[in-house]
Amino acid sequence: MCQMLLKTHLDVLSKVCVWSCENRGQPVNQTQHLDVLSKVCVWSCENRGQPVNQTQHLDVLSKVCVWSCENRGQPVNQTQHLDVLSKVCVWSCENRGQPVNQTQHLDVLSKVC
Repeated sequence: MCQMLLKTHLDVLSKVCVWSCENRGQPVNQTQHLDVLSKVCVWSCENRGQPVNQTQHLDVLSKVCVWSCENRGQPVNQTQHLDVLSKVCVWSCENRGQPVNQTQHLDVLSKVC
């Protein structure tokens, strides 16, 4: 018999008690999955059921997958930002961490303002 816990249910095919993720008695959406080792529901980023690539990460506070800029797996410096519409990391001009005025522009080839 299954223990009377919300996190377990009987798998009909295998006749084995397995862990499932629930939120107030309702199955959780695809942004959560069950961590096999800890038996705790954790958040993950998915897109239509598939794990997302490295350009997305889970925002811990909002529990929403957000886009971030990376370069070869490492977070990029402040001269790049994520273009919200195109979801692509683009270069921007900054001076000591502040956006530069309109008299500068970014040279596309050299990546220098």
